Amino acid sequence: MKDNYQIRLAREDKLQLLNDIEEAASTLFENTSFALEVDQESLSIELLQEQQNQDLVWVVVDDQDSPVGFAVIIIMDNRAHLHELSVDPVHGRQGLGTRLMKKVIQVAETSGLYGVTLSTFRDVAWNAPFYYKLGFREIRDEEVGSNLKNIRKKEDEMGLSVSERVLMLLAF
Repeated sequence: MKDNYQIRLAREDKLQLLNDIEEAASTLFENTSFALEVDQESLSIELLQEQQNQDLVWVVVDDQDSPVGFAVIIIMDNRAHLHELSVDPVHGRQGLGTRLMKKVIQVAETSGLYGVTLSTFRDVAWNAPFYYKLGFREIRDEEVGSNLKNIRKKEDEMGLSVSERVLMLLAF
């Protein structure tokens, strides 16, 4: 199989397309107990622009240079925090999420950060089990700083059950 995908930094004129990818990816939750994910608001264009201006948004593009997946990180506590990873299901199951994560990890490591954190669903196959395979581990309570606590609080306010989510870390 020919690899027609490349990873590059996102371009401002294509940021709106990332919302379409995020919405398409959220449909994977329709037949799970987390179907509310389908109705969650997409990332704001302001957040995407802010992170893109700091070179913190990567896209995987097809052979037409159209984004089909993306990863957004936020730098906090001297770590890269994965804010969002989405791949359009039409392009799913081809390792694109893994490639995006490896890019995030590589950038964080070469930038001198101490690791990568994220918050995800504990029991959804393409969530926590996926990240465990990449070397992530669950963050112990004593490792949860104020920024991650704030993320957990926002998730709770959005209706995401904290007991069904897990904070994870890949330390360098």
